[in-house]
Formats: sequence, structure tokens, C-alpha cells
Amino acid sequence: MPNVFQGDRSAGVGRFAVVVSRYNDSITGKLLDGAVATLTAAGVADASIDVAWVPGAWEIPLAARRFAESGDHCAVLCLGAVIKGETSHDQHINRQVSLSLGQIALRTGVPVLFGVLTCNSLEQAIHRSGGNAGNKGVECAEAALEMASLLGKLPAPPPRGPDPFDQAERGTASAPEALGTQTPAARGSGRPRPLRRTRRSRARQVVLQVLFADDLNPEHDLLAEGRFLQRRLREDRELVNFARSLVDGIRRHRQELDRILTDKLKNWTLNRLAATDRNVLRMGGYEILFGGTPGPVAINEAVELARRFGSKESTKFINGVLDRVLREPTRGN
Repeated sequence: MPNVFQGDRSAGVGRFAVVVSRYNDSITGKLLDGAVATLTAAGVADASIDVAWVPGAWEIPLAARRFAESGDHCAVLCLGAVIKGETSHDQHINRQVSLSLGQIALRTGVPVLFGVLTCNSLEQAIHRSGGNAGNKGVECAEAALEMASLLGKLPAPPPRGPDPFDQAERGTASAPEALGTQTPAARGSGRPRPLRRTRRSRARQVVLQVLFADDLNPEHDLLAEGRFLQRRLREDRELVNFARSLVDGIRRHRQELDRILTDKLKNWTLNRLAATDRNVLRMGGYEILFGGTPGPVAINEAVELARRFGSKESTKFINGVLDRVLREPTRGN
């Protein structure tokens, strides 16, 4: 017989944290009421429930991370309500908040429950906060109780190594940090000086660093990645958004990009390439095929990245492959 592990929703043992958004508080207040009532019904004392109000859903991950990293809480419940408006603003918030909360849970080993309503209308939100579709706060609390109980029964995880972006933030990473740093030896090597870069060229360099980190650790901390982008791009919102769109797009189309690039490599494979060349190709290929960047511009930008950070043969190689991406049909399409 297999060993079966199950959590117990009625075992309210330990300290719980609740992070709740003040925006749309007529909805989120009901979510909070449902969550607290569920926790106390399971035996959690009022004094063992910590509640933090934040301005909006966007601010939830920061407070959730503080609770999760404190080591005092067996679960963190995150409650909010993002209602679709006339723009796509809600989509950006929902995507980033959900990704960030998932990363906090994986990084800390503390259950972080996503109780943020993502509704098309206020009516839907009302139904999901105690109306005819239940109460998301109650569901969130039930899941928190079960996960807290379950993790207490599972084997302890092995120690985790440092995250490449955490190393970069401390100035100790040799991989992402080194890409954008010209060493004294390189400065005196007689290599030609780079062409004057545009603002977006700078963003592409930072994106290359993120893609490089993806190769090192595909499950790296997205919160650390976000801080890395903000710091490297000096909190320039336009550049950060541009860089974020490239990173997200490349990840979303990664499988198709790799298939197309492999077709253009002519009896070569991506895995055999140097990491810099491989990720420059992914970025250039994405901009040509999916990013809306004019082909010659995307190729020139990629060649410049290859010239700055690749080998002597990289520029010609990158130019040739991306030119085939731009001009030749892909086999199997």
C-alpha cells in the first residue's frame, strides 16, 4: 500500500496571516470575514490571526513575503478584488500578483493562498464574496488549514541554494552581473567601442541577463527578478514595461521559438550554443516573429548584443541565423 499524506481542515494549529486589499473593501471585507470565521471555527485563536491591510492588490505580495519570511506563520492568506475596467490594467495586476505569490510560497516553503478575485464585473465579485457562488475567503482559509496541516506531515525539504538574482542584488553573482560589466582586461583589449545605444538597447541588455538567469535556474525568484529589472533600469517605467514584455513573451513562446531557431541552425542545436548566443537568438527571434519589431532593427540589436557579450564569431553567426528567421519559411509550418 502507498503512503498517503493528507491535511486536516479542522486542525487549526499555529499562527495564520491574512493580507487584504483595501481597494474594493466592500468586497474584500466580506472575504476577510469569511476567512477569519473559517479559521476560528477550526480552532485558531483570534490572537493567532494577524491581519494586514494594504492599499490594493498590487501591494499584497510585499506584505505576504514579509509574513512568510518571518517564520512565525504556518500560512498566509491573500485577499483582494480586481475588477475588469475599460483597459487591460487588471490583466497586468492579476498576472504579476499571482506569479509573485506563487514564487513566495516556493521560495519560503510557507503556503501562500491566492484569494484575489479576478472578476469581469462588480456583480460577479459580489457573488464570489458571500453571494450565490460562495465566499473566496472561506475557500482560501480552508485551503490554508489543509496545507498547513499537510506540510507538517511531509518530509522536510533539502537546503536550497542561493537564487541568482539574490546574488545579483548583493553584487556577488558571476552570471547575470558579469554580462553587463566590462572588465579591465576587456577595456584594454583593443576591441572596438560599442555603437551608441538607445534606451531600448539598454533594456535588451538587461533582458539578456534575465534570460541568462533562466538558463541557470528556471525556477528563480520572480520577486528578485522584478527588483533586478527595476534597479538595472533605474525604475524607468517605460523601459521596465518593455523589458517585462520581452521576458514574458519569450517565455510564453519559448517552445515555438526554440523549434524555429533549431530549424534555422542547419544541423546544429540550441543546447550546443553558448548561453549568450542562445539567448540573443531567442530575443531576436521573438522580436521578429511575435514582438512587432521591424526585422532589420531586431537583427541589428541582436548583433550588437552578440558583439558586446559574445565571442568573435558571434556577430556573423547571429546575423545569419536571424536573417534566415526573417526571410525563410520554417519547415513543418
